[in-house]
Amino acid sequence: MLRRKSATALDQSKGDLARRESELRDEMAKLERMIEEAPRVAEELSRRQREGTLNESERRGSRLDVSLALSINATASPEPLRAEKDRFASNAGKAGLFLWSW
Repeated sequence: MLRRKSATALDQSKGDLARRESELRDEMAKLERMIEEAPRVAEELSRRQREGTLNESERRGSRLDVSLALSINATASPEPLRAEKDRFASNAGKAGLFLWSW
């Protein structure tokens, strides 16, 4: 009568090593695919960012829209700006004098 040998610790260790080797080979293949695809993925990401930037700039309008700048400058008078600048300088001077005397 033949008896079946039970798995020894060595056989079990060999099985574990073979399973781990298989897992590592699968992971290595996955990483190699990722390395091969990386330039294409980077280009796609770059293209999407460029398109997003273009779409955003189109939505906001051009910074070099001269007609808008001319219409704003034509209606604005320099007098209110000059008065505001003088008021700021006066208030800054008063604050400096106050801090200096304190």
